[in-house]
Amino acid sequence: MYRQIMCAGLCASALVLTSCFPFSSETSNAAQPEPVVAAAPDQAPAAAPAPAAAVKKQPAAKAKATAKAGKKQAAKAGPPSEAQARAELDDFLVKYTQQANKNMNGSRSKPRVFTRGKNHVAQFSEIDPVSVHADMRKSISKHFDYTARMYYVENTFECVGKTKKEALKGPFKVVNSKKLTELPRYYKGKWEN
Repeated sequence: MYRQIMCAGLCASALVLTSCFPFSSETSNAAQPEPVVAAAPDQAPAAAPAPAAAVKKQPAAKAKATAKAGKKQAAKAGPPSEAQARAELDDFLVKYTQQANKNMNGSRSKPRVFTRGKNHVAQFSEIDPVSVHADMRKSISKHFDYTARMYYVENTFECVGKTKKEALKGPFKVVNSKKLTELPRYYKGKWEN
């Protein structure tokens, strides 16, 4: 009973104080004092809760510190081994070929159609995946760790028909082949063209 009366008295006095001394708009932006919580006589005082803003900022600060540490370690580690760079180059060649064949202007899925005389011609170009290979070497430039020479054959396919539908139906035949060379480079931990 005594505890209930004390708690009710403390709550009432807190309400009176806050109504007599309201915070002005000038002090609302400033750091506000934490509320004092009175403990019962037979209980240990409770720890004050941590400010919410500080709790939210710590993980972000730790994440930034971890990211910076990771970048520093990557810089200290230097370029990858030649075997690792070669394995990454092989993966890059496969992905590059697939992406180029998909996005090429006039691809297998969306051939270009035009007229030649009285006939309609459906045409597309594609990199021959079997022809793709590359030579790699250590770069003499301070900007790149490795450079490569990528060789491939780009084939142009055509089908001729009397109508657009007939031309798109196929079969497509190779009408032109070009041998091409590109120079990918190993930059910031990945191969790019």
